[in-house]
Amino acid sequence: MAENDAISFDDSTWPIIVGTCPAKMSDGSVAPLGAFFEKVHARKEPFCTIIDSRLLKTMPSAKWRKDITRWATDPRVEADTHRYNVATAIVMESALARGVFVALGWLRKPASPTHAVSSMIEAMQWCGELLARAGVPLGPKARAFHDALIAEAAARQDAPKPARR
Repeated sequence: MAENDAISFDDSTWPIIVGTCPAKMSDGSVAPLGAFFEKVHARKEPFCTIIDSRLLKTMPSAKWRKDITRWATDPRVEADTHRYNVATAIVMESALARGVFVALGWLRKPASPTHAVSSMIEAMQWCGELLARAGVPLGPKARAFHDALIAEAAARQDAPKPARR
């Protein structure tokens, strides 16, 4: 397996973990994902996950989907995910893909709240809200990441609109 055919994870903005999907994921990329989350769960601390799938150009194979389902539904992994992963946001540019993702959630409820969004700033804001509700503060690096996303969105002129009062 090449390094660039698996989700790359970055936990430097803890309690936010950011996973970035490659253009195509190999069938062998589930094992490194599982190993990463073994280490994350071993911390025994609450966190949120953001998966950025915007680079992904092809649907993972049936084998990959079977392997990820087997891993995610392992009773120990499912219990640790429920216990520590406050929420997961999946960034998908396609409204159709987000709709399919939501429908799949109806078939099998995930171990922790999962939400499909169209941008990284939406993902960060949603995860930040859920972490705040869980009493988990954002550290300085997570706040800096949030601020950088807001600045990037403002530069693209698609910054989130202030809430109406």
